Amino acid sequence: MLFEMLADYTLRYLAMSVAVGLQAYIATSLDFWPEYKPT
Repeated sequence: MLFEMLADYTLRYLAMSVAVGLQAYIATSLDFWPEYKPT
């Protein structure tokens, strides 16, 4: 049971960190190419 809770928490943390990292990567990419930014 403890392992299941730990695995679920790890999967949630990984998904959250990937989402945050992807958003940060997209934001910095848009900063590097301002012409692609939506007005």
